[in-house]
Amino acid sequence: MTDDCVAVRGLSFAYPLFASRIDLAKELLLFRSAHDDFWALRDVSFTVKYGERLGIVGPNGSGKSTLLRVISGNLPPTSGSVKVDGSISALWSQVSFWNNEQSGRENAKANLLLRGSRPKEVTALLDEIEDFVELGPFMAQPVRTYSTGMAARLVFAIATTVAPEVLIIDEALGGGDGYFAAKAALRMRQLCDQGKALLFVSHSTSAVRQLCDTALWLEGGEVREHGSMETVLASYESDLKHAEDLRLREGNRVAGAAVRAAVLARHVDPPGVLRLRVVPANTQGGVTQTHYVSRLTVEFPGTSPAREVPLFARSSTGPTSTGEADIHGCEWAGVQTRNGQTTRVLAPAFGRSPGGHFLVNLPKTGAETRIRVVVAQLEATAERLGVEYLDLGAASWRPLSPAAVPDAGVCADAFEGAVPSLHGVDRSAVSATLADEASGGARIVDAFVAAEGSRCTVVQEGQSFDVIVDVHFLERQTLADVQIVVFRADGTYMFFHSSGMGGPNLTDVDGLVRTSFALDDVVLGAGEYFVNVAIGNGWNYPDNYPYSHVLGRKVNACSFTIRTASEALDSGVVRQGVRVHSERLPG
Repeated sequence: MTDDCVAVRGLSFAYPLFASRIDLAKELLLFRSAHDDFWALRDVSFTVKYGERLGIVGPNGSGKSTLLRVISGNLPPTSGSVKVDGSISALWSQVSFWNNEQSGRENAKANLLLRGSRPKEVTALLDEIEDFVELGPFMAQPVRTYSTGMAARLVFAIATTVAPEVLIIDEALGGGDGYFAAKAALRMRQLCDQGKALLFVSHSTSAVRQLCDTALWLEGGEVREHGSMETVLASYESDLKHAEDLRLREGNRVAGAAVRAAVLARHVDPPGVLRLRVVPANTQGGVTQTHYVSRLTVEFPGTSPAREVPLFARSSTGPTSTGEADIHGCEWAGVQTRNGQTTRVLAPAFGRSPGGHFLVNLPKTGAETRIRVVVAQLEATAERLGVEYLDLGAASWRPLSPAAVPDAGVCADAFEGAVPSLHGVDRSAVSATLADEASGGARIVDAFVAAEGSRCTVVQEGQSFDVIVDVHFLERQTLADVQIVVFRADGTYMFFHSSGMGGPNLTDVDGLVRTSFALDDVVLGAGEYFVNVAIGNGWNYPDNYPYSHVLGRKVNACSFTIRTASEALDSGVVRQGVRVHSERLPG
């Protein structure tokens, strides 16, 4: 007996791509493949246990909806396996049966019968649905007269009235109002408390926080991170903010050139591992065209023969003996099969480290090592590619020199050079230095809550406290401000404040600076809260908001709990005393 309600192993799914209708006709009539494959999912593995609520996040095109449709049985996997222990109820934008001319009650009845409900059960189930959706006389009206929110209510009620073992929801609550969303969230929690499982896809991290206890982050059809809800969402939100900050810098020509040259702390790999990247030759930015890279080989002349670097998977335990592609956070995109050959796409991606990164294991030698890299593409492009390696000792990218390719018939480029020894490099010190340099000009050293002069994590309702932020300005800034954003633990956005709103902006500032936000008249109700911190280039609304440059940022910089003043009295989200006046009216 296993605790796994859903088990996904090595799941891949490819959509066929036809260049024209003629190719589609050829395949249908001649029974011969005439299409390319776009891999929406690639080697996805995870499990969901009974009672677990899994939130699935990721940017558009990451494969979230495709994953749910494969699990629900709407799409067959191209490879890999999906095992579901029990019944599934999948809630998409519509249900199995939907007739716009029929009433809500008739649509509900037809769907209950299609889901296997016995006729003698249907009447009671219909009454339960009507009570839950609270549509009143509209249940007897044609559904074409429903608003989007009314239709969302009915769809959700139909999907959850007969409790499934696995409930799958793809942002279907987006059309509902706040009141119904709260009812729906409560019902989903109740289902999970009964041992059921929930798979929930959403772009809203707040919704995931409210409903889920674990999270899966998809990027380019592959798993980037899987674990506890708060850990994964903090990483996901930090990545989104980092990409946003880089896009701001890329909008500035000088800062954009710095993005190309930047070495990040995450680029510091374990000892013996060399990081390289495929980038455009002789340019200052990332790729501007789409490249279909079919093969990547590395050779250490005189030491080992040429070996192929796997382009289509990254090991969770580090590079294999032949290395690996580092597919996250750079310009590697998804996997595509063209003309029967599998390729890794290298395409423009603003807000990401330029180029396609890959890692190789260096031979065990204390001296410098010669290296030869061959990049094979499926088809030639006008944009010429180059290869650079990361010189950790100098914390900079160094180009390899172009070299001859033995087979002139191959669409490939070769590069050679001498790589300095990594022996003796203090990687921890390099990481710390790079974290400072990549911060944009300021590093958030510490953030905490203090009450009555002492650092704390718990305060009472109504008690005054300070949110204190220590920032190290790495270089003199003409203008700057510190911002805090407070969220409740379920993701509800509570408030934002900038130091420049409550006083003058920081001017000509450098070194270590402490900023205190005094919350003297606290109206926040009991609950758990977390604080995001950012450093901007001066508060000046609306002329500089959103900020033209973010100097530093930290998601979940600190957290605190407000303890209720009375266990018997729930003051709600806002705890605020107000003046009250009553008077007797005539008559």
